[in-house]
Amino acid sequence: MLIWDGFGLQSTHSGIGRYGLELAEGLESLSLSPKILPSVTSLDPAFKRWEAPLPAFSLGRIKPLSLWKSGRQARAVIGNDPGSHIFHGLSNYNLPDLPKTF
Repeated sequence: MLIWDGFGLQSTHSGIGRYGLELAEGLESLSLSPKILPSVTSLDPAFKRWEAPLPAFSLGRIKPLSLWKSGRQARAVIGNDPGSHIFHGLSNYNLPDLPKTF
């Protein structure tokens, strides 16, 4: 399972937004669609089909808290999925490696 944080995906008119959209569409064509954490108040509508069904939160200036929240949401998306998981931040904002007890 591929999980992204949504930071930078508020618009497809930014470099990160354009890159993210093209990458997501390419991955979807390979049946590898990402699950996007709603880590911004509003994702661009183009990303909605990949948005994880979780409440939105804003990655604020308190980075440890933001990473903690991203990690908790990633864990919620994974649930009991036994497969491999990749956590990726498109805009140089990577999610932490999560131990099973997180």
